[in-house]
Amino acid sequence: MTIFDILVLSVMAIAAIAGLFRGLLEQLLSLGALLVAVVLIGFAHEPATEYLATMTTSETGASLLAYMALFLIGYFGLRWIARRTGQRSRESFLGPIDRVLGFGFGIIKGLLISTVVFLLIILVHEYAYATRERPEWLTEGRTYPLLNACGDLIVDYLAERQSTLG
Repeated sequence: MTIFDILVLSVMAIAAIAGLFRGLLEQLLSLGALLVAVVLIGFAHEPATEYLATMTTSETGASLLAYMALFLIGYFGLRWIARRTGQRSRESFLGPIDRVLGFGFGIIKGLLISTVVFLLIILVHEYAYATRERPEWLTEGRTYPLLNACGDLIVDYLAERQSTLG
């Protein structure tokens, strides 16, 4: 087992334990809060920047302030709702089921985070050392086949999605 394996398993364990404590409902609503915050930025950034530009001397500063304000208001406002809803769910008779499902969701989330980090490592390594093979600490690990397969799935999905969009 390599140090990379230990890091991957640690990320997955931390995400799983967090999922166990938070429950599936709160995790899904938190993910939704993040997506809504990003969509809010996409739709409201330009008008918010124009409004804030009248109050500041810098258009760049107004743009950055608009990004931060929209994200913080959108994300943390909905995150508060997610926390309250998750707390009520955990206190109900479905609480144990919600927590077990949250544990499973946490494992999947940890695997996804680890796979994205793995893909970034591969990207940086292949960009920096185009002729070299992948490092042993990565390829000799027990998690390498899993991360490589998950990475291939993600890359294939994104390539297919890109070809259908245009």
